[in-house]
Amino acid sequence: LGGKITIESEIGRGCTFIVQMKQHILKENEKITKPAAPVSGPKYHYNDISLNNGQIIPGRKNILIVEDNRELLSFLTANLCEKYNTFFAFHGKLALEKLNQGIKPDIIISDIMMDEMDGYEFYKHIIVDERYNDIPFLFLTAKTSFSEKLKGLSMGAIDYICKPFKQKELELKIKSILAYSKRIKITTINEMRKKISLTFGKPDEEGIFE
Repeated sequence: LGGKITIESEIGRGCTFIVQMKQHILKENEKITKPAAPVSGPKYHYNDISLNNGQIIPGRKNILIVEDNRELLSFLTANLCEKYNTFFAFHGKLALEKLNQGIKPDIIISDIMMDEMDGYEFYKHIIVDERYNDIPFLFLTAKTSFSEKLKGLSMGAIDYICKPFKQKELELKIKSILAYSKRIKITTINEMRKKISLTFGKPDEEGIFE
């Protein structure tokens, strides 16, 4: 149409998208049949979005969400905080800082395309750290190509969900992953008990092996 689109952006304030079109000059046989469309304002400002971060309720599983879209973060935390302790970070670097604060997540959900440190780089840090490499890792991203999905799964991520996604599907996958992790831990503990019993015999009433 011979127009152009420009963007003005400032960190912490937002973006302005400017669409410029060439002026149309009415011909003799043309007329405007409808009034000009009203200009709408923003539905809400992103600074008003409520984010649930760090409320700990004993007995609940911990979920770390790494996502730079504040609207999506608000949506995810609002839904997941009803069942889980939710924590978030806007990119991988902040997520590593969050992990070093001492709270270990039971599952990590991460976007891929983020500033500072993207999801791939963040996951590379996770899998080489003995403190965190047993945490189930799930990519939630707008990178929908099959090659990107194969890349994420080949790195060791337990799942790769493309945006847009169904919230119910995500919730069921989280539930399934956490249940599987629990079964694995129980199986591991039982196997360790069997090995200890075979090596040292059964403990006495005070739990001491002879």
